[in-house]
Amino acid sequence: MTSLLVPNNVYTMDKTGNVLFTLSCIVVLVSKNNQQDYRGISIKRTMLSTIECVSASGEHSHPITI
Repeated sequence: MTSLLVPNNVYTMDKTGNVLFTLSCIVVLVSKNNQQDYRGISIKRTMLSTIECVSASGEHSHPITI
């Protein structure tokens, strides 16, 4: 019986997340009596995920972008 565990069949996968767009600055106005009101404000951003697979023998697939 032949082993299926050969370098061409062994792959590693790497997923990387990158921020594609963020706001350059945020201005927050708060009361001088209560400066804690700004907590919890979310920042709008767009994430880009890239997946790449490479075999133990060095073969690779095209990156997949999500």
